[in-house]
Amino acid sequence: MVQVEWLQRWLIRAGVFVAAALLVKFALDFGAQMPFWLAAPFGLLVAAAIAIASINAFASRQDDAPRRGEKARALLLAALPLGFLASSLDCMGLSVAGCSRVCTAIKLVGYFRHPVLLRRHRKTRGVHTD
Repeated sequence: MVQVEWLQRWLIRAGVFVAAALLVKFALDFGAQMPFWLAAPFGLLVAAAIAIASINAFASRQDDAPRRGEKARALLLAALPLGFLASSLDCMGLSVAGCSRVCTAIKLVGYFRHPVLLRRHRKTRGVHTD
């Protein structure tokens, strides 16, 4: 069990490193093409995202961390499908068909997959299989 947790922690750290490298590259490319007043807030957003991801990836494990209430957990879980809805309204509006076949598939699968996965997570949370 300890070896699996060690492997997961290092995979997460490697993922944060790769994501940080890609974000920095994107921020530099964006800054080279856009005026400073547009690039500066984006650079700050990238720096904040990398800082928060690094803090979470390298934080020590806390088993006695305070638990969130049921209402807070439900709101956090509802944020995922609401995020999908918000992003699709920006791109596709209220139509079922997206701007491409990939967008349509993501929209149709994402909307129906998340509630099922969230319900399964809520039923099985706290249950660990070895």
